[in-house]
Amino acid sequence: MNTHRVLPSSLSLLTTALLLSACGGGGGSAGPDVQPLRQPLAITSSNYQMAAAQGVGAGTYMMSAGAGNVLGVDAQALPQPLWIAQQQAQRLAERFKQAQGTAVVLGATTTVMQNCRLGGSVEVTVNDANGNQILDSGDSMAIKASGCRESEGTLDGTMDYALKSVTGSFGSSQYSATIAVKLGNLRVANAGGTMTGQGEFQMTVAATGVGSTSVAMSIPSFSTSGTAAGSSFQSTITGFNLNVSTTPSGSGYRSTLTYGGTVNSTALESRDITVSTPVALVKESSLSYPSSGQVLVKGAGGSQVRVTVQGGGKALVELDANGDNVFETSITKNWADLQG
Repeated sequence: MNTHRVLPSSLSLLTTALLLSACGGGGGSAGPDVQPLRQPLAITSSNYQMAAAQGVGAGTYMMSAGAGNVLGVDAQALPQPLWIAQQQAQRLAERFKQAQGTAVVLGATTTVMQNCRLGGSVEVTVNDANGNQILDSGDSMAIKASGCRESEGTLDGTMDYALKSVTGSFGSSQYSATIAVKLGNLRVANAGGTMTGQGEFQMTVAATGVGSTSVAMSIPSFSTSGTAAGSSFQSTITGFNLNVSTTPSGSGYRSTLTYGGTVNSTALESRDITVSTPVALVKESSLSYPSSGQVLVKGAGGSQVRVTVQGGGKALVELDANGDNVFETSITKNWADLQG
């Protein structure tokens, strides 16, 4: 498999200089190890289905109760820490109220233990910056989970939330909030395996009416690792954006999702793919698969794979191995096989 790396000349010179200095100018004593630059994956007929699964799994957990493919076509899904983070963000107002109501002494900073829904507990530290006992701009909350059992699995680790701005009453049917989030080795374990996530990002959550919500995440870098289906995995997303909104639909709701950025995974030979959604994915809450949408995955040399929702739980997966925009190979897959 051939891969090509093209760098601007100035960057090439800088990289060369750094490499030489790390080695003592090319002939001196040994310096620190230099990590190789990440390279894009050449998408071929032998790996395009795996690339498609990784592209789909990179974001669709946001509209599928947190489940996302971590290893590939036949891997069992695990809840994604990013999804858990946004679920917990929706409960900040509830936790804030509980902390204020159970604290012995009210003050700017309050630390309490709170029970999880299915067992275990979390330590919640609330910083009410202006002391007004209202969750608003400038406030923060640190959540430390210890064997916290929720419907998605058992949680351990930390989730830190800092409210940068709040409009309206946080947690009501009419509000908007921008939150800086930090996950510190947040681990989720269930029957499918374990996943640990770490990183910092910004999240904007909003509600414009009953059942009408939106979540937007801007993620510079976020890493996950763990085990699933008896195998270990590692993955990193960089320069990533996730946007999901819900609106009432019949007796349930409809989710609309777009996402994009770079994915690096052990399932991809620890190489990069670039993922985007040229057509937003749309899913009804009564279904386990989207009704429309498209995911595009790009690799080295213009190689690409396109995943187009066909309805009825099917997706058309097409390969363009040489980057000429002619998709020469295709296969129809069950959506569940792609998402995990």
